[in-house]
Amino acid sequence: MSKPTLQKIYEKLQMAKNHSDKLTVLGVEFGGEPAMALCIKFEDSLTPIAIMLDQKRADQVVPLWNTFETIQEILKGAEEIDDRFSIASFDGQYEKVDNYFLNNNI
Repeated sequence: MSKPTLQKIYEKLQMAKNHSDKLTVLGVEFGGEPAMALCIKFEDSLTPIAIMLDQKRADQVVPLWNTFETIQEILKGAEEIDDRFSIASFDGQYEKVDNYFLNNNI
């Protein structure tokens, strides 16, 4: 079962919050262009969690403020029921969080 985008974002955000000492940056290719990815280094692997925006892309971002509060409420609700901490625990499915995001998405 694939996870909704907001759930994947939530899980990457939780990993970053819980393990900020393991954050690093990696040069990557994204869409045929050179880019930088924010990653979590865990054991012998790097997990990309975000593509960092260059100035050109950052200048093109248009915030959708009408969704901001809804997204924050959904993420907070997930955090309240989620008892995972380790990086490995976010791999795969987790029924109570999976069900939460199936019922709470934008």
